[in-house]
Amino acid sequence: MKQPGKVLPLALKLFVSKPATVSYPAGDKQFPDIRGKIIFDIDLCIGCMACVRDCPTGAIEITKIADKRYKAVMHLDRCVFCGQCVDVCPRDALQYTAEFELAGFDRNKMTFEM
Repeated sequence: MKQPGKVLPLALKLFVSKPATVSYPAGDKQFPDIRGKIIFDIDLCIGCMACVRDCPTGAIEITKIADKRYKAVMHLDRCVFCGQCVDVCPRDALQYTAEFELAGFDRNKMTFEM
């Protein structure tokens, strides 16, 4: 049987403590360690396709444009910002940015070449 006396002290403690959430969008927009939009450095890419293989949603396409030159296409409407592509890249050609307000109404505008 549950003891009803344990809930009241916890509720009072949470009532007077600082909130764990941020007042968004009216509050401060500085978020530490956020996984935002992915950027691609064409000079570092070696075309290993590790990012393409590890992406669980198929949000990245890498195509060869010249000898040892590759371009990346990112589908933001598919990306879940899990970071697997950034973590698996052996040359650090993919990096996070702090840009996270990426919502849109047109799905065609959610695809961009990097």
